[in-house]
Amino acid sequence: MARKHTYHRENCDCFIREVIVDVYGRTIVLGGQYAFEYSITVISITGRIVVTNFKNGKEARKEFYKYKRKK
Repeated sequence: MARKHTYHRENCDCFIREVIVDVYGRTIVLGGQYAFEYSITVISITGRIVVTNFKNGKEARKEFYKYKRKK
């Protein structure tokens, strides 16, 4: 009998997927867990940190590429 793979949040690691620096000097980090939640963290040169959470990677990457185009 074939057994389906199921992924559990506690077994998945959170990784930094990509980091860019935009024209304003902000560091933008895309991080997330496989098949679970992703986040975009924007770190400005003044030290202000803004974290935006997404429910899946598709939405997060779509928003991240908007920042990447402004690079």
